[in-house]
Amino acid sequence: MEFEQPGSRVHLMPSVLFWSNSGLSDVNPNFDLYYHFAPAGRVSPYVGAGAAVHMYSADGPGDPGTDLGLNLFGGALFPMGSSRLFAELRYSATDLSQTSLFGGLTFPIAH
Repeated sequence: MEFEQPGSRVHLMPSVLFWSNSGLSDVNPNFDLYYHFAPAGRVSPYVGAGAAVHMYSADGPGDPGTDLGLNLFGGALFPMGSSRLFAELRYSATDLSQTSLFGGLTFPIAH
């Protein structure tokens, strides 16, 4: 989900991510804030940062562990009607830091 004020280039984007690899998994709620450089309705690069809580499976740090993290990311938005396609490179700084490449579709909610 993506929350924005109409006409603003600043967006709040809470999300929940999950990954699993070789018996280790992580569920992490995120609260991210990002800024896009071009007006809405145009292709635009963006940068952002946020906070996350990582809840690792039994094989994770702390066995099992909960860890706070910092998200740093950047990408590009591609308008598609009221929705947006995005491509993003993200770095999560935690006890088990990770870099990931994402792509997807967001649904803006104006308030």
